[in-house]
Amino acid sequence: MVGKLLFDFVAEDGNIERKVFENPIKIVTTTSLQEVRKALDEVQQAVNRGYYAAGYVSYEAAPAFDPAYLVAQHLQMPLLWFGIYEKPTVKEEVCAQASFKIGKWQADTDRKRYNKTIQSIKRAIASGETYQVNYTMRLYTDFYGDDLAYYEHLRLAQRAKYSAYMDLGRFRILSLSPELFFQGKQNQISTRPMKGTIARAKQYEDDQKMAMILSTSEKDQAENVMIVDLIRNDLAKIPGVQTVHVPQIFSIERFPTVYQMTSTIEANYAMKPTLLQVFDALFPCGSITGAPKVSTMKIIAQVEQSSRDVYCGAIGYVEPEGETTFNVAIRTIWLDSMSGKACYGVGGGITWDSTEEGEYEEAMMKTRFLHKESVEFSLLETLKWEDGQFFLLERHLHRMQQSAMYFDFRFDRSKIMQSLEEHANLYVGQTRRVRLLLASSGSCQVESTPLLQTSRTEQVVALAKTPIDQEDIFLYHKTTHREVYAYHKKENPEVYDILLWNEQGQITEFTTGNIVVEISGQKWTPSRPCGLLNGTYREQLVEQGILEEKIITIEEVLGATKVWLMNSVRGFVPVRIC
Repeated sequence: MVGKLLFDFVAEDGNIERKVFENPIKIVTTTSLQEVRKALDEVQQAVNRGYYAAGYVSYEAAPAFDPAYLVAQHLQMPLLWFGIYEKPTVKEEVCAQASFKIGKWQADTDRKRYNKTIQSIKRAIASGETYQVNYTMRLYTDFYGDDLAYYEHLRLAQRAKYSAYMDLGRFRILSLSPELFFQGKQNQISTRPMKGTIARAKQYEDDQKMAMILSTSEKDQAENVMIVDLIRNDLAKIPGVQTVHVPQIFSIERFPTVYQMTSTIEANYAMKPTLLQVFDALFPCGSITGAPKVSTMKIIAQVEQSSRDVYCGAIGYVEPEGETTFNVAIRTIWLDSMSGKACYGVGGGITWDSTEEGEYEEAMMKTRFLHKESVEFSLLETLKWEDGQFFLLERHLHRMQQSAMYFDFRFDRSKIMQSLEEHANLYVGQTRRVRLLLASSGSCQVESTPLLQTSRTEQVVALAKTPIDQEDIFLYHKTTHREVYAYHKKENPEVYDILLWNEQGQITEFTTGNIVVEISGQKWTPSRPCGLLNGTYREQLVEQGILEEKIITIEEVLGATKVWLMNSVRGFVPVRIC
């Protein structure tokens, strides 16, 4: 439906709030630079009359706010598009049955050209033309199917704070932006530029180290402070601004695939500025240009292969008596329904300390969510209830809490303990296998079944027929998303369990527990980076020195003196590999 817009922006309480705009009473759009200012005035007049306005301003609209800004001349989309609406409607659920198909993304810039461009940018830095250049490239692919379903898929994968979907007719925009451009409320305007990125690790402890590395990175702090200074100066240009301050600097924000460094800059004013006055002062956002803006945008226009269009522009809405919120349109895809093509822009800030390899890796890191599987799941712990207590309860809760922090699940320890105690009181004197499930909302569920005595006779197990993907994040956290285990178990359902291994031929774990092997009288278990869950019983025995960790090959396990499947419910189960 032309003019249907969805905004999934973060609210004051930290939750994502959906606003849906439909059936615009008027559309304001232009492909002419000379009409951009007039169009924004028209949007402001509609808001002054009590209407809502929602839409975007493209990167190439920048010269309308300062003729010194140079941009690409050949555009693929309108410079500006806004719908005028009576009001947003209530949250809408998207049909999960809708399907789509996406091809392989191909960059418009090969590695050789990319490296040459980095070298030319560093020469410009050396000559004093710029301090930092936000250099970007485009990725293209073919798209088929339901674009709104694709948006929902990406939104779940990215979990961004400023996502938006726009149906403009020929063009559809799917923005999964983590970055706030500006938000105006009462007598204050806030910006939150994002500069500094590092990939997340798969295990909680390593993941925390990555966040610490980013927070103390002198290179990323230098990039970030350059943009903070630039935006402070931009905010001071807004008519009526009285004070500008930085309440937060070098904050680290967590996303599914990366950590980002952000800073918050706020300005207070006596009289609320118009939309045009704000764009005059701030647009385009300094985090997607570099500094200083004028000379840096000239370099961008020279080295980039094509127009940015809505990418690196701003997407948002204006309320008649409330707030104005716009994102920086990064992590943004636009679809052309006429050609069936999809375009995604990606890049990063180039400084004197940048390396060709490092910048290319960072750019590719920002494409990971395009390939990330979008799944709904709960965190899971399986405990043994026996003799009036839960075995290794503290370790189970600690592991669940770490995974909750990793995936941004709410974790209320007292609420979980209460649920476990209430369930345990129903089965006093019994031995049970208990499942504790935690939803992202923080709601928990406890269920159990009688636990029969474990047989100590040797069980027959088999090697998996194919390797696991060591990069699968769900191998390192216990969740209800267990497709990889179910797939391998289904291949050979007659045996007790399946022994998994990775692409390097290294043993990892069973589908229902860790593995312990005895070699030359010593008990060993595979190292965690091989691709496995750190079982609570495994963790305890490693800490006690009963087990040692090391890489174990398939050949070694087949030649081991003894092999056990081990978990906190069954203990040690002797097995034989058939």
